[in-house]
Amino acid sequence: MDTKRTFRDEAGVEGREHLIAKPEAELSTINDEENWSPEIGRPSRQSKSRTCLVVLKEYWWLYTTGLLIALISLELVIWHDIRAGMQDCPQQAGGDYTNKGPIFTTEVTQWKANPDFVPLNATSFLDPRIQAKWETLYPPGAAFVGGPGSDDIYNSTSVTHQLHCVYIMGKIFSAVLTKSPNIPEPDDYEAYFLTCVDYIRQAVMCAGDVAIEPRGENGKLATVNNINSFNGHHVCKDYGQVQDYLTEQVRDGLRNIMPLDDW
Repeated sequence: MDTKRTFRDEAGVEGREHLIAKPEAELSTINDEENWSPEIGRPSRQSKSRTCLVVLKEYWWLYTTGLLIALISLELVIWHDIRAGMQDCPQQAGGDYTNKGPIFTTEVTQWKANPDFVPLNATSFLDPRIQAKWETLYPPGAAFVGGPGSDDIYNSTSVTHQLHCVYIMGKIFSAVLTKSPNIPEPDDYEAYFLTCVDYIRQAVMCAGDVAIEPRGENGKLATVNNINSFNGHHVCKDYGQVQDYLTEQVRDGLRNIMPLDDW
């Protein structure tokens, strides 16, 4: 009798324990189901977000290091391009390629014919007053220093060399046309003239002036003549500043200037 009672009691205890444990298992199952999407067993968005955050935190140093390397590489490429541009181009067109010279102010200028410099007559061009007028374009103190047999290194300056060439070309042309004995380089003036043509050709290409020159007068079509061929507006250096700079350079002994009539 006692044995049966004991058995029943034990069975009852086990049943109660089973009933108590069962809700815990079901609760665990419910929690697992909350982390899964009802669609084909996929993890929920919340679970995915947590996983991404964990991975991002773990490899954050790798991301930042890669980004830093990319930025440094980009800066190096940009700096290389800037330096290459600085080496290929001077500070200002027509400037000193060593970048030691100043940056000159530019101004918009309309050219015009000036018979004080270039009279339209060969005989008049040979007048000493014309040469004196051209020499006003030079800095004071221009003189030939150095050359063969001298210990001094002679360096001319391009702008005054160009002026010299244009003036000498005009003088050779005028002397040949008028049969004047006062001709530059009498034994080889032809080669001298053509050398200057080649020099001025390259000077013009270097300047690369792309100013528009209207062919006409007062907004109307007209035959090109000695007046309306100067209709263009050009962006030019302030030549007064150029002269002042060259004057200082000559005065301080930093450069020489080829004389206008050197031949």
